[in-house]
Order: sequence, then structure tokens, then C-alpha cells
Amino acid sequence: MKTVEDCIEILAGMQVQNGEFKIDRSDYNLITSLARQTFRGTGLTDRQYQLAREKVLHYRQQYEANGYDIDI
Repeated sequence: MKTVEDCIEILAGMQVQNGEFKIDRSDYNLITSLARQTFRGTGLTDRQYQLAREKVLHYRQQYEANGYDIDI
């Protein structure tokens, strides 16, 4: 099972991923910014974590279609 941070990095393409993810244009900057932050090892604030969690859940179908078990 993946963490929210892992899921955001996978969505942004910063971790090796199974399949392909399509990010909405309106979410692209936010997701890549969060992914860069976690990739550098900087923790998310509580508000950032909640937003990241919402985005992961928004893209849940794509994770499941690509074989990821996300139960966050």
C-alpha cells in the first residue's frame, strides 16, 4: 500500500509508475509542486496533506486501473 506522498509522486511521474496517468490541467502545477516537496524530503503541512489526499482520491480510478492499491 502506498502513502499519500508516494501517490502524489507517482501521479507527477517522480516515481516509477505502472501505466499512464492523465492529470487535469488545473491540477498540474499543484501536484508537481507537492511532489517536488515530498521528493526532497520536506513534509507536508496538515492543509497540504488534506489537499494531496483529496487529489489522490480524485484520481483513484486511474490508480486502480494501473494496479495500485490506495486505501487512504
